[in-house]
Amino acid sequence: MLLALSKLAVVGFAAAVHAARADLARDGGHLWGVRLDTLEWVGVDGQRVYCTRKPDATGFTMTTDSLWVGPLPAGVPPANTSVTLWGRRWAMVVLPLPSDLVAASRLLIHEVMHVMQPSVLPFPDGTRGGAGLDYLDGPTGRQWLRLELAALTDALSGADAIGAALAFRANRLGSAAPDERRRELALELSEGLPEYTGWRLADSLGFVNVLRKPEGAQQSYVRRFPYLTGPAYALLLDRVRPGWQHGVTDTTDLGALLLEATVGKRYDEAGIVAAEQARWTKRKAQLDSLTAVFVTGPTVRIRPKVMSISFDPRGQIPLGDEGSVMVDVTWKTDDGGVLLVPNGALVTSDWKELRVPLAGQTFAPGRLASARKWQAEGWSLALPAGWVVKSDGASWIITPGEDSVTPH
Repeated sequence: MLLALSKLAVVGFAAAVHAARADLARDGGHLWGVRLDTLEWVGVDGQRVYCTRKPDATGFTMTTDSLWVGPLPAGVPPANTSVTLWGRRWAMVVLPLPSDLVAASRLLIHEVMHVMQPSVLPFPDGTRGGAGLDYLDGPTGRQWLRLELAALTDALSGADAIGAALAFRANRLGSAAPDERRRELALELSEGLPEYTGWRLADSLGFVNVLRKPEGAQQSYVRRFPYLTGPAYALLLDRVRPGWQHGVTDTTDLGALLLEATVGKRYDEAGIVAAEQARWTKRKAQLDSLTAVFVTGPTVRIRPKVMSISFDPRGQIPLGDEGSVMVDVTWKTDDGGVLLVPNGALVTSDWKELRVPLAGQTFAPGRLASARKWQAEGWSLALPAGWVVKSDGASWIITPGEDSVTPH
């Protein structure tokens, strides 16, 4: 009886290989830009292997199904995966395969895609997990995933549900720990895309029926989810963004791609992105120029006891930790100190210092014996007697004397 079952497994494997090669040949390498029908499989049946090509090893004979049968190499665990044996890469599958020939072909295509990682498909790190690995086994993760899968089912069935699916996805990923979020995104690429390839080339219309089928209450989504979400997002991308496969990298987020191709298109995301990139190019040049003026260049630095200023909030330009450049700045003290800066002064992030460019003005260190005024391009400063001027490299620091009046 066991021998009969083994014979059926081998016959099923041979038939599935023939079907998979036919599915891959019809694609002709279009989907991922490389032909896959020339790759090889090895089926494991107990301690025997059945190969689609003669291995470079002794002890192999050909079967009546044009397969090469021989011993499973020592130390090789049977698994559905890709493996290097006898000097070449093989797609390994454990026999028997599903009795449904289409399902068997899908499995063979899935595993042969792993042979092509990472040269064709990305194979990102971080798929084994870290902190938060139990997220999809708890109520929050399962809730958002089940809602996401329901919306994806509707979307693949023709309903306007992509926005809902993306919203549920955002909640699923947003509620996960950072390590878990990276794991889920990585698995959608490393396992979800091979699974998509199998469905796309063998039975693209049948996948929605898998999503419609209720999962058992004890079904774990921890490792199963990419076999559902990966093909779903990829098949939706096929509809709205043909050729998306050729831009996939190991950091691609399939949901983000779909968002860009659907919701983003509706709200002219491409136009907004282009406009913002053009703005940022100009803004970055402006920030570099302001940094050169207020951070690395020579400045006048006023450090009052209390910072009390007026300014135009519409013209504020942040310079990160250094502070913000503000326009139409006015600073006054009750004893006659006045700084007027229509063009821009920097207020440090701790609000303890005002800076203006030195702009060729001349200062002398020491306590002011009498009131002084400075008029530069872009600012004017008046200080009463008693304020203290100190040099700081090419810049000057001005602080109130002990008897100076607190600004208001």
